[in-house]
Amino acid sequence: MPTAKILTHRLDLANCSISHVEHLYNSSTAFIIDLSDNPVSNLSDFIFQGFNHLTQLLLPSKLECPGGNASWEKVEVKNNARVCEGQKNICNQTAQMPWDCPENSFCSPYGPGFFECSCLQNFHGYKCMREGEFPIAKVLGILTGSTVVVSSLLWFTQRRKAKNT
Repeated sequence: MPTAKILTHRLDLANCSISHVEHLYNSSTAFIIDLSDNPVSNLSDFIFQGFNHLTQLLLPSKLECPGGNASWEKVEVKNNARVCEGQKNICNQTAQMPWDCPENSFCSPYGPGFFECSCLQNFHGYKCMREGEFPIAKVLGILTGSTVVVSSLLWFTQRRKAKNT
């Protein structure tokens, strides 16, 4: 059984005979991940979504870096391993992205080649267009009231049927 060693935010899975990687649970805070010397044939970019702190990724040489070479400062092949170093902040790219965060929001990196848009303080809702705090008390009040009314209605209508039988 392969063993994984986590050393100061380093996930060492090198030479563990891993052929398929689906999830790297609880590893999103890792700075270095080593998957080299494994028979991994393909790797989805989505596996590394949320890995904001990843600074170095070692992969089998036949695999590409997640997010492509443009998502990394330096990409090279060393000792039969592809080394992806220095994850770039996609939000700070000088080229205009075809997608932008909506007004009243800001871009933050969310792993190699990924970003997420978060509403600025005091904005919420679809595309961050609503100003002010989210009306949680109002929403919960409406939900609670609706639940009580519908439950009562169902109880009374079903109770009448139960008495007739």
